[in-house]
Amino acid sequence: MALRLRKTCKKPTSDSAISIDDFISKVLVNILSKDTLPFYRRIPADAEVIQFLQEVSAQCESMRPQHRRESGSIDLVPTYVFATQDLTSNTSSTPCFVAEIKSILKAELASKNKQSQDKNHATDVSRAEFEARYDPLDLFSADYNRIQAAVTEVIGASEPDPHLIINELACLLMARLMHPQIWQELDTLVKEQARLDAIGIEGIATAWDRLTGSRLEDCELETLSELQTTLLAPASLEEYRYAAAYPPTAIKNASDLRTAIIAHLLSATLKDVSFFVDIDSRTQFHWVDLDPKSVRKLPHYALLDAQISKSFARWLKSHPPDS
Repeated sequence: MALRLRKTCKKPTSDSAISIDDFISKVLVNILSKDTLPFYRRIPADAEVIQFLQEVSAQCESMRPQHRRESGSIDLVPTYVFATQDLTSNTSSTPCFVAEIKSILKAELASKNKQSQDKNHATDVSRAEFEARYDPLDLFSADYNRIQAAVTEVIGASEPDPHLIINELACLLMARLMHPQIWQELDTLVKEQARLDAIGIEGIATAWDRLTGSRLEDCELETLSELQTTLLAPASLEEYRYAAAYPPTAIKNASDLRTAIIAHLLSATLKDVSFFVDIDSRTQFHWVDLDPKSVRKLPHYALLDAQISKSFARWLKSHPPDS
């Protein structure tokens, strides 16, 4: 068993009133295979649980990276905590090796992005280097050649440190990702991401501008109009379920825009997902990190998308295909 502990964050990542267990069991279960989704058991946070959290915090907080501690700590006064399956546990008597492979270093990427913005130009990457880079989503593509390229790149990467350069591990991981059952799950994920986000953040931003008379990326949460407040209100369980079943392909009015926003955030949850695979098992495959995204962060997402688009456009202009 493992415990999922809440954090107190200075900048909340979710404003949802929906608990993670309801979000998974009543919304995501209609999108992804039930057998691959985590199950959470809610445990009331009585005095004994609170004491346990205090002991865990005292032992763990000092070992967390400083930037993590600055952004938030373990919530020591929650209403409840969640118990879930420990996907890293080893039931046999043989040693167990568990590795979490991250295809993108967020802190490093953010640092490079900030430097790029300060210099007012994209990171200096040649066209050949860009074409040679793999897309992290290749791991989810259910395409043999793309998965092979991604696995080779991830396993052989020089970062993070310590890195893994283990040919046997690459072969085993490749075999697991190409297993028909896993292939089907990855293919479903990719298709659902696209289905839920048919309009995209650019289309949502365009419709927002037209219907509210202001740019989405310029919205200040403290000075929202009545319509903007409604559009950025936390999503209800019913809204999540409706958006999952009927994501709009066009936006004609504010109701369509609201549904498109929620569907886009559902897609964002799927794009931020991680998965556990047991290399020794033919069947064990689990999605994790399936939290609902914050509706009120939509202006930030729109701003980030616009910055990335402008940065890439500048880079593309200075690095044409024939360069």
